[in-house]
Amino acid sequence: MDAIVFHIAPYQLARLTLLISGITLALLLWFTRKDNPKANRLLSLALIVSLLHVAGLPPAVLLAFGPLLYLYVRQLVLRERSLRWQDGLHFCPLLAGYWIPGGLVLIPVIVYLYLSHRLIRHFYQSLQPVLMDRPRFAFRGLEKVLILLGLLCLPGIINGVFCLAIALVMTGMVVAVILKTDVNVTLTTGNMNDREKARRLKEAVAAGRLYEDAELTLTSLAIKLGLHPHELSRIINNGLQKNFNDLINGFRVREVARKMRDPAYDRFTLLGIAYESGFNSQRTFSRVFKEMTGKSPVEYKNNLKKEWPNDKLATPSNSRPVILRQESPLVGVFKTTKRNIMIRNYFKIAYRSLSRNSGLSIINISSLAIGMACVLLIGLYIGDELGYDRFFKNAERIYRVNIHEKDGNNEFIAAHTPPPVGAALQSGFPEIESYTRIYQPGDQVVHLTGMGIVKRLSTKIVCQLTLTSCNFSAIPC
Repeated sequence: MDAIVFHIAPYQLARLTLLISGITLALLLWFTRKDNPKANRLLSLALIVSLLHVAGLPPAVLLAFGPLLYLYVRQLVLRERSLRWQDGLHFCPLLAGYWIPGGLVLIPVIVYLYLSHRLIRHFYQSLQPVLMDRPRFAFRGLEKVLILLGLLCLPGIINGVFCLAIALVMTGMVVAVILKTDVNVTLTTGNMNDREKARRLKEAVAAGRLYEDAELTLTSLAIKLGLHPHELSRIINNGLQKNFNDLINGFRVREVARKMRDPAYDRFTLLGIAYESGFNSQRTFSRVFKEMTGKSPVEYKNNLKKEWPNDKLATPSNSRPVILRQESPLVGVFKTTKRNIMIRNYFKIAYRSLSRNSGLSIINISSLAIGMACVLLIGLYIGDELGYDRFFKNAERIYRVNIHEKDGNNEFIAAHTPPPVGAALQSGFPEIESYTRIYQPGDQVVHLTGMGIVKRLSTKIVCQLTLTSCNFSAIPC
C-alpha cells in the first residue's frame, strides 16, 4: 500500500494563512475609495513588503518597509503634502541590501518608526494652540501600533520568527483601516443664509452620526462636509451662536442621555456609554455633561430611576428635550409594508456595486469563491482521511505498520516493511490474527488487447491472502 504523508508544521500553516489573507487585504485597501487614497496605497505596499519576507524573500526587502510606513504616517499627518521624487531617496539602502546581514535590516526600520512617532508628536504640538483644552488623540491608535512594531523589531534582529508577528500586526492595521467608518456627508449651502446653513449642518452631523468619532476636529469635519474650515467655523459661530466644541458636545450629551434610557445599554457603565457616544476621556465627559444638564452623569441616571421605578410597566417617554429620536414610527411601518421593494433595492445595490466598483467586486467574489473551495477541499480531505478504509468489515481492528528510518540527518516515514516483519509480529504478539503485504510493482501496466486497444491498468500484488475477516477479495496471481 502506498503511503502519502501530508505534513505541514503549524508555523508553515500560519505563514500560508497570513500570506493569502494579507495579499487579499492589501488588494482591497489599494482599490478602496476612502479618504486619503495615497496613504492607503502606501500602507498596502508596506503590508506587501512585510509579506514578501514571510514568503521567503531575503530580509533585504524589509529595507523598504520603514520608508513606506514613514511616508504613510506623513501622508496622514500632512494631507496637503504630495509625494515628490526626493522621497525615493529613502529607498536607496535597498541597493546595498545584499551586503547587509539579515538581522541588521530591522535597525533602519526602528529608525523610521521613531521618525514616524516624532512626526505625530510635532503634529500634536502644532494643534495645541488651536484645540486648547481638547485632548489630542487624533492618532493614538497609530502611535500604539508604531510602538508595538518597534518592540517586535528589537527581538526580530536576533530571531527572524518575529517578522511573522510584524506582518500579522500590519495585517490587523490594514483591517482596521478598511473597516473604519468613513462617512462623508456633503453639505450643500448655495445661497442660504447662516441660519439655514446651520440647520443643514446639524442635520448632516446627526444623520451621519459624525459626533461619535472621538477624533473629530474642525478640520476633519470640514473635510467630511466638503467645506473650508473657516467657512464651517463661521456657520457655527454666526448661525448657532456656538463654537465647535459646544456643538459636537451637545450631540454627544444628547446621545448619552438617550442611551441611559435605552434598556439595551443597561450592561454598559457610564464611561462606556460616554466612549460609545464620542467622548474620549472621563474628565471631559463629566465636565461637559454637568455644564449642559446641570447634573453629573450619576445624578442624572439616578433621577431617571426615581422617575421610572421598576414596578411601572409603561415605557419611558422619549419626548424629553435632551433626547434625539432615532426614527419616527411611520418609518418602521414603511419598512414593514414595503418588504418587496426593499429586497428589490438590495439587487439594485448589488448590481450598482458590481458595475461601479468592478475591481473590488472581482476581488471580493474571487476571495469568497477561493475560500469556499478551500473549505470544501479541506472537508473532502478530512473525510477521506477518516473514512478511506471504512469499507472493510472490521475496519476498527486493522492496523498498518509503518517504517521510521533515519540515515544521518535524513529522516522519513513510509508504509513499506521487509517481508519477515509480518511473521515476526504474529509470532511475538498472539493478539495478531492475520497479516498481509501489498506490493505495487510499478505505476501502471500496459495491456494490449487483440483489437489493438491499449489499456492502462494499475496493479497491486498481495503476497499473502490471510485477511479472511475483512471481506476483501483479490485476484490470485
